[in-house]
Amino acid sequence: MPQALVSICIPTYNGAAYLAEALESAIGQTYPHLEIVVSDDASTDDTLEIVESFKQKTQLPIRAFHHTPSGIGANWNHCMQKAQGEYIKFLFQDDVLMPDCVEKMVAAAEKHPQAGMIGSKRVFLTDSSVDNQEMKNWIKVFGNLQSQLFKDKN
Repeated sequence: MPQALVSICIPTYNGAAYLAEALESAIGQTYPHLEIVVSDDASTDDTLEIVESFKQKTQLPIRAFHHTPSGIGANWNHCMQKAQGEYIKFLFQDDVLMPDCVEKMVAAAEKHPQAGMIGSKRVFLTDSSVDNQEMKNWIKVFGNLQSQLFKDKN
């Protein structure tokens, strides 16, 4: 049975600072049947040049689309509209995926076909040389969304 195509959707806007790391994590997935879809909200930095350079680094299809800025949600929706995969995995321009993220999510989706959405935990990468109490407090509250979502149901 052929593997399902997964669209890694990356909505962008001036994402040059971290985009290369995000793309490296996308093309480094252990799950092989992928496409990368970028929807760019009229970036004025090197975002699109970085995307173009990654087309030379992989045989995975990478498609970039211009989106007329009309809000972050509209850019996310545009990215999904351009996706051709059976499954969609969002990857934001300043995030990275663990190498087996997509493989594990597809396995969960196929094991539980009645599920409408599959989520995953996250790990925050922060600069340990900076003592930012506000960021530490934010991570303490929002770091594990699953525990917040289900804390009253246990």
